[in-house]
Amino acid sequence: MGNNYSHPNERKQKKSCSSNSSRPSSAHQFFINDPSPATGISKMDEDNKYFLPAIREEVDRLQSLHFLLHHIWQSNFSSAMEEKLQRGGAKVLDVGCGPGTWVLEMATNYPLSSFTGIDISATFPIEIKPQNATFIQANIFDGLTYPDSHFDFIYLRHLAVALTDEQWQKTVMIELVRILKPGGMIEIMESDVHWSKEGPILQNFMRIYIEDLGSRGIDLSTVKEIPELLRHNNRLVDFHQDMRQYSIGKWAGRVGELAADNAVQMFRILKCRYAATLRCSNDEYEILLSKLLNEIDEFQPHTNSYRFWATKIIL
Repeated sequence: MGNNYSHPNERKQKKSCSSNSSRPSSAHQFFINDPSPATGISKMDEDNKYFLPAIREEVDRLQSLHFLLHHIWQSNFSSAMEEKLQRGGAKVLDVGCGPGTWVLEMATNYPLSSFTGIDISATFPIEIKPQNATFIQANIFDGLTYPDSHFDFIYLRHLAVALTDEQWQKTVMIELVRILKPGGMIEIMESDVHWSKEGPILQNFMRIYIEDLGSRGIDLSTVKEIPELLRHNNRLVDFHQDMRQYSIGKWAGRVGELAADNAVQMFRILKCRYAATLRCSNDEYEILLSKLLNEIDEFQPHTNSYRFWATKIIL
């Protein structure tokens, strides 16, 4: 992935920001696209708008985020799919599946239905997985090869950081609805960009974060427009949305602590780019992250997680 910011010490920082280990941990030994030992970035990341590299630390963060969100929502989805999944024979697609945690859990919970996860970076397991789970490395921006009306349920989570407005409209609203069966459901899950209370350190990180995504054509305000994007598709009906608010920081207990750690870990993974922008050394950057955790407890913020879902019309 290209760095959109420059600084005299950038090359030096990039070298010191390389992966901490020459090989992935045993938990990830079955990934088919291990990151390069030298850079921690897989080959497909070079053309990927997703702003975080497919390295072990990001895989761990995404897995932790899955369990955090599951705890907040007390479920893996909100669409009225329970009966169909339990009955069996349902075909489910997870778009941008990452390490495949959602697919693996769903496939285990609903053994009579089949689950497919696709992602541009193959950080998902290919050997140790339920028989009803399949993973495919694919770039959704190139279009999908599935026939019309193929899936009963299509699920997307936290793709706002990877899709431009045009891609939302052309990919989500056209391509995914095309491969969704009549009567099938599509569900999109996203979170607010900003927290309710942001201290100066977090505000600075968020400024850089939003500028970074903006340089890739990503506009995070699109999250608020997802209900309208769904409604503007003339093949979808029965629109729903729900929201869960959760607090962030140790002050809010174990869940809040996990939420804060997940956010800070994201900024740690981006250290190679953001330390250069902040004009600080790697050590100074780590100190800043420690201060950010303290700031979060001081300001006691909360944020919102959203789910939007709709049904494809039956002609």
